[in-house]
Amino acid sequence: MDELQAKRQKVGEDDPIPASQDFESFAPDGVVVFIVNETTRVRMHSIFMKLASPVFASMLGPKFREGQALVNTSTNANDSPIEIALPEEQDAVCFGWICRALHCQADTTI
Repeated sequence: MDELQAKRQKVGEDDPIPASQDFESFAPDGVVVFIVNETTRVRMHSIFMKLASPVFASMLGPKFREGQALVNTSTNANDSPIEIALPEEQDAVCFGWICRALHCQADTTI
């Protein structure tokens, strides 16, 4: 029993918390960059957002300006990703972690 307890790692308050959240490196080839609170940039693959949310499915579809820009970016591989500001989103870190989860990233520190 002592051997089993020795193998377990205690997670507590002394664990370091990262100083900054990097939400661009988990999808370096994503075609959409969401700008939240004018400071946090979250790079995504558009298909994950379309599948996860009907709002983003509409926004990134052909009837909206963002979706039309996305089509133009997809046809020209040399273009940089489109940037979409989300001024109404209040919690940039929360939005970033949700997007990271949609990309099935297991490398988390929370």
